[in-house]
Amino acid sequence: MPCKKTYLIITISAVNITINRFMDCFKKVLGVFAMASTANAVHNILDYGAVPDLEDPVTEKNNANAIEAAFAAANEDPLDREVLIPGGYTFSSLYINGSNVHDLTFTIDGTLLCSKNFELFPLEPGASGHGDQDLIDFLTMDDIENVLIRGDGVVDGQGYLWW
Repeated sequence: MPCKKTYLIITISAVNITINRFMDCFKKVLGVFAMASTANAVHNILDYGAVPDLEDPVTEKNNANAIEAAFAAANEDPLDREVLIPGGYTFSSLYINGSNVHDLTFTIDGTLLCSKNFELFPLEPGASGHGDQDLIDFLTMDDIENVLIRGDGVVDGQGYLWW
């Protein structure tokens, strides 16, 4: 009889070890799935404080800052390298600098609207200050590499106000 008990204890121990190993592997697999599910996350400008559907100068400056912050965060993020202008909204903004970024996707599903407040746009460096052509561009993207711009949205530069 003692042999059977010992054999039974060994069997139970082996089962416990197997279950523990299974649980360790299962936790690792769940961790990989959790990482994979967040790998498709994007840097939504709403998460950086952008405010849709308002066109006052304070909101426009805030939206420009939110977009620039999303670009900076995506550029530093090893996994989530997408900036999103979400659909269903219009984001009025002052000038935006998206320079010095690489390997990014800029998805515009909503409307990115250039501010009507052109008097708040600074002059281009070295500009004479004679005419609208000396104002800084609405969207500047210098020193970029492998940047994809896509989406179902619109970039509305309100050209008729600037001509």
